[in-house]
Amino acid sequence: MRPHLSLIFPCFNEETSVHSLLGEALRFKKSHPDLPVEIVVVDDGSTDQTARHLEDFAEQVHVIRHTENKGYGAALKTGLFYSRGENVAFMDFDGTCSVHESRHLLETLRTKNADMVMGFRLHEDSKMPSTRRLGNSVYRLLLKALYFDRETLPRDVCTGFRVLKKGVAEDLFDDLPDDLSFSPALTAKALKKRYVLVDHKISYNERAGRSKISLIKDGLKFGGVMIQRRLF
Repeated sequence: MRPHLSLIFPCFNEETSVHSLLGEALRFKKSHPDLPVEIVVVDDGSTDQTARHLEDFAEQVHVIRHTENKGYGAALKTGLFYSRGENVAFMDFDGTCSVHESRHLLETLRTKNADMVMGFRLHEDSKMPSTRRLGNSVYRLLLKALYFDRETLPRDVCTGFRVLKKGVAEDLFDDLPDDLSFSPALTAKALKKRYVLVDHKISYNERAGRSKISLIKDGLKFGGVMIQRRLF
């Protein structure tokens, strides 16, 4: 049977998260017998003990390994290529989001007749650090300036938790950046192609391990790819 939902997890040096996150993903799968789910993990050339820990789940999870670090976006593209679901969900491997909320985003995709549902993290209950919250607010202002002709725009431009139709993902992913700027580029490209994007509030906790985002370097790149996707 073809899965209705593919959960795709890109990971790089996330040894502290493997057992807790995949344990949660497997509990989610077991608790929804009416929802055929597959779990796909792309180890993006980890140099710590991530690969060894992933071996513990080899019989229950589809694990793909890059022999070298190719980047966050590249890992998502690999996961999409190997996924079989009618819809795909992707989220970070750092424990900030709950796998169980995938069901809510999937339901919103259906009820709102959307092409992509984006997890909204910028709310009062979010544990997002203030510096990243500020950065995301700036990206939102940039998005409003670039797409001033749109009545509604997503409120969380760079969210790493999304559910979208498989065909939409295949249409959008191919020429997106291989690095962390994949997320804002995906938002900008989807808007330019006039796909229907819908927000859904999600919980957001403190991450496990160290963040891989550079506030200045990646922040400037994020803004640049949004402008590039709009103009070209």
